[in-house]
Amino acid sequence: MDVGPNARIRFGRGVRFMRDFTGHFYGDVTVGDGVFFNRGCYVAAYSGLTIGNHCLFGEGVSIHDENHVVGRGFEPIATRGFEVKPIVIGNNVWAGAKATILQGVHIGDNAVIGANAVVTRDVPADTIVGGIPARVLREVKESSLPVEQRNKATEAIWLKDTFILPIVKLSAIGQVNREPDRNNKSPLPYGANWHSNSNGHRLKPARLQQLPQYLSDTPIIDP
Repeated sequence: MDVGPNARIRFGRGVRFMRDFTGHFYGDVTVGDGVFFNRGCYVAAYSGLTIGNHCLFGEGVSIHDENHVVGRGFEPIATRGFEVKPIVIGNNVWAGAKATILQGVHIGDNAVIGANAVVTRDVPADTIVGGIPARVLREVKESSLPVEQRNKATEAIWLKDTFILPIVKLSAIGQVNREPDRNNKSPLPYGANWHSNSNGHRLKPARLQQLPQYLSDTPIIDP
């Protein structure tokens, strides 16, 4: 993270950044509770950025409150400088993988931004947008699943992402040959301990043994 001398940054509780996050924070940056940035996200906030509570940003999402000044003339684009406008992202917004959010936009609560979309204008609340440039595809409707079932599914997905998938993808982060030490300390920064089964090869975080019983019937990738 690159933080400017005049930046004012406020993070809520439970904000999580996965690997390869890049941030240039030079303006006022406010990030609400429970916000999650997946791998490879890029955030440039030179003017201002406000993100509400419980937002999810998929792999490779880019957020830019700055843009090159363009126009006619012979001056090289690289020397024309930048124009900056603050970005406001509401609560419970989900931006799919490799979506791009550009300067000056306001994204309403509960909006969904499709993968690879480029957001150049305001997004109304409770809508799904996609495309280049992004446009409204339809409205977000309340899930028909019972609340209890939705909560169980959500917990299962978060546990899978945090504790299991990093083990499955060890080769992708250069630790395929790294074994956990004999003191059961995890080589990954996820706070989970390891154990091996009888063949000594298939490893799981020991905390998986403490999952609620209903997860035994939930599809979860098993390393």
